Amino acid sequence: MGSLGRSGKQGIMGPPGLRGEAGTKGQKGDIGPAGVPGAKGEPGETILAPTVAVSPAKLTVNESGSASLQCSASGNPEPVIKWRTVNNQSEISKSAFSNLRGELRFQNVKGSDSGVYECSAANILGNARAVVQLEVNGKCLILLENEHNCTVLLK
Repeated sequence: MGSLGRSGKQGIMGPPGLRGEAGTKGQKGDIGPAGVPGAKGEPGETILAPTVAVSPAKLTVNESGSASLQCSASGNPEPVIKWRTVNNQSEISKSAFSNLRGELRFQNVKGSDSGVYECSAANILGNARAVVQLEVNGKCLILLENEHNCTVLLK
Protein backbone atom coordinates (compact mmCIF):
# COMPACT_ATOMS: atom_id res chain seq x y z
CA MET A 1 0.00 0.00 0.00
CA GLY A 2 1.08 3.44 -0.65
CA SER A 3 1.18 6.59 1.49
CA LEU A 4 -1.84 8.69 2.28
CA GLY A 5 -2.66 11.54 0.02
CA ARG A 6 -3.13 15.14 1.02
CA SER A 7 -6.36 16.41 2.60
CA GLY A 8 -8.84 18.13 0.46
CA LYS A 9 -10.06 21.72 0.78
CA GLN A 10 -12.67 22.62 3.40
CA GLY A 11 -16.10 23.04 1.89
CA ILE A 12 -18.22 26.19 2.21
CA MET A 13 -21.10 26.10 4.70
CA GLY A 14 -24.55 26.45 3.24
CA PRO A 15 -27.43 28.65 4.50
CA PRO A 16 -29.11 27.69 7.82
CA GLY A 17 -32.17 25.49 7.62
CA LEU A 18 -35.66 26.21 8.83
CA ARG A 19 -36.19 26.05 12.57
CA GLY A 20 -38.43 23.29 13.81
CA GLU A 21 -41.44 23.66 16.14
CA ALA A 22 -40.92 23.60 19.93
CA GLY A 23 -41.73 20.31 21.60
CA THR A 24 -44.41 19.88 24.25
CA LYS A 25 -43.50 20.53 27.90
CA GLY A 26 -43.05 17.48 30.06
CA GLN A 27 -45.35 16.65 32.97
CA LYS A 28 -44.56 17.58 36.56
CA GLY A 29 -42.92 14.81 38.55
CA ASP A 30 -44.19 13.29 41.79
CA ILE A 31 -43.60 15.06 45.13
CA GLY A 32 -40.45 13.81 46.80
CA PRO A 33 -40.24 12.47 50.35
CA ALA A 34 -40.40 14.93 53.29
CA GLY A 35 -37.08 16.24 54.59
CA VAL A 36 -35.65 15.63 58.03
CA PRO A 37 -37.31 18.01 60.57
CA GLY A 38 -35.05 20.66 62.12
CA ALA A 39 -34.32 21.12 65.80
CA LYS A 40 -37.09 22.76 67.84
CA GLY A 41 -36.37 26.38 68.76
CA GLU A 42 -36.48 27.89 72.23
CA PRO A 43 -39.83 29.32 73.28
CA GLY A 44 -40.09 33.09 72.85
CA GLU A 45 -40.35 35.54 75.74
CA THR A 46 -43.75 36.75 76.84
CA ILE A 47 -44.30 40.44 76.23
CA LEU A 48 -45.88 42.37 79.08
CA ALA A 49 -47.23 45.86 79.70
CA PRO A 50 -45.35 47.71 82.47
CA THR A 51 -46.21 47.65 86.15
CA VAL A 52 -44.90 50.16 88.70
CA ALA A 53 -44.32 50.12 92.45
CA VAL A 54 -43.06 53.07 94.51
CA SER A 55 -41.55 53.18 97.96
CA PRO A 56 -42.39 54.88 100.24
CA ALA A 57 -45.88 56.13 99.34
CA LYS A 58 -45.36 59.16 101.62
CA LEU A 59 -42.09 60.58 102.94
CA THR A 60 -41.56 63.41 105.43
CA VAL A 61 -38.09 64.92 105.80
CA ASN A 62 -36.59 67.97 107.49
CA GLU A 63 -35.46 70.94 105.46
CA SER A 64 -31.77 70.80 104.39
CA GLY A 65 -31.81 67.00 104.76
CA SER A 66 -31.93 64.45 101.97
CA ALA A 67 -34.70 62.26 100.57
CA SER A 68 -34.77 59.18 98.38
CA LEU A 69 -37.82 57.90 96.48
CA GLN A 70 -37.72 54.46 94.84
CA CYS A 71 -39.60 53.38 91.73
CA SER A 72 -39.38 49.85 90.38
CA ALA A 73 -40.93 48.83 87.10
CA SER A 74 -41.27 45.55 85.26
CA GLY A 75 -42.43 44.64 81.77
CA ASN A 76 -41.13 43.22 78.51
CA PRO A 77 -39.69 44.97 76.62
CA GLU A 78 -38.02 46.72 79.54
CA PRO A 79 -39.93 49.93 80.30
CA VAL A 80 -38.41 53.41 80.47
CA ILE A 81 -38.85 55.06 83.89
CA LYS A 82 -39.48 58.82 84.26
CA TRP A 83 -40.25 61.05 87.25
CA ARG A 84 -42.26 64.28 87.17
CA THR A 85 -43.99 66.57 89.64
CA VAL A 86 -47.76 66.24 89.59
CA ASN A 87 -48.71 69.68 90.95
CA ASN A 88 -47.45 71.77 88.07
CA GLN A 89 -46.53 69.09 85.50
CA SER A 90 -43.06 70.60 85.25
CA GLU A 91 -39.61 69.14 85.28
CA ILE A 92 -38.27 67.91 88.56
CA SER A 93 -36.49 70.38 90.81
CA LYS A 94 -32.82 70.92 90.07
CA SER A 95 -32.02 69.73 93.60
CA ALA A 96 -33.25 66.25 92.62
CA PHE A 97 -31.91 63.72 90.19
CA SER A 98 -32.96 60.26 89.08
CA ASN A 99 -30.94 57.32 87.84
CA LEU A 100 -31.63 54.35 85.59
CA ARG A 101 -32.78 52.21 88.52
CA GLY A 102 -35.72 54.55 89.11
CA GLU A 103 -34.42 56.25 92.25
CA LEU A 104 -35.21 59.94 92.75
CA ARG A 105 -32.84 61.63 95.22
CA PHE A 106 -32.94 65.04 96.81
CA GLN A 107 -29.96 66.68 98.48
CA ASN A 108 -30.40 69.73 100.70
CA VAL A 109 -34.20 69.54 100.56
CA LYS A 110 -36.14 72.83 100.53
CA GLY A 111 -39.76 73.56 101.38
CA SER A 112 -40.39 74.12 97.67
CA ASP A 113 -39.53 70.45 97.03
CA SER A 114 -42.71 69.41 98.87
CA GLY A 115 -45.33 67.93 96.58
CA VAL A 116 -46.57 64.87 94.77
CA TYR A 117 -44.15 63.09 92.45
CA GLU A 118 -45.20 60.62 89.79
CA CYS A 119 -43.12 57.71 88.57
CA SER A 120 -44.18 56.41 85.17
CA ALA A 121 -42.95 53.41 83.21
CA ALA A 122 -43.67 52.94 79.52
CA ASN A 123 -42.98 50.42 76.79
CA ILE A 124 -44.65 49.61 73.45
CA LEU A 125 -47.55 47.88 75.22
CA GLY A 126 -48.57 50.78 77.44
CA ASN A 127 -47.65 52.69 80.58
CA ALA A 128 -48.19 52.56 84.33
CA ARG A 129 -47.96 55.26 87.02
CA ALA A 130 -47.63 55.54 90.77
CA VAL A 131 -47.32 58.60 93.01
CA VAL A 132 -45.29 59.52 96.10
CA GLN A 133 -45.99 62.44 98.42
CA LEU A 134 -42.95 64.31 99.74
CA GLU A 135 -43.42 66.62 102.72
CA VAL A 136 -40.65 68.89 103.93
CA ASN A 137 -40.68 70.19 107.50
CA GLY A 138 -39.37 73.74 107.26
CA LYS A 139 -37.31 75.62 109.80
CA CYS A 140 -39.42 78.02 111.77
CA LEU A 141 -38.29 81.52 112.52
CA ILE A 142 -40.21 83.31 115.27
CA LEU A 143 -39.64 86.95 116.09
CA LEU A 144 -40.75 88.17 119.52
CA GLU A 145 -40.42 91.49 121.18
CA ASN A 146 -39.77 91.44 124.92
CA GLU A 147 -40.58 94.11 127.50
CA HIS A 148 -37.37 95.99 126.60
CA ASN A 149 -38.43 96.30 122.92
CA CYS A 150 -35.69 93.87 121.95
CA THR A 151 -36.29 91.41 119.14
CA VAL A 152 -35.66 87.79 120.07
CA LEU A 153 -34.98 85.21 117.37
CA LEU A 154 -36.15 81.65 118.04
CA LYS A 155 -35.34 78.73 115.81
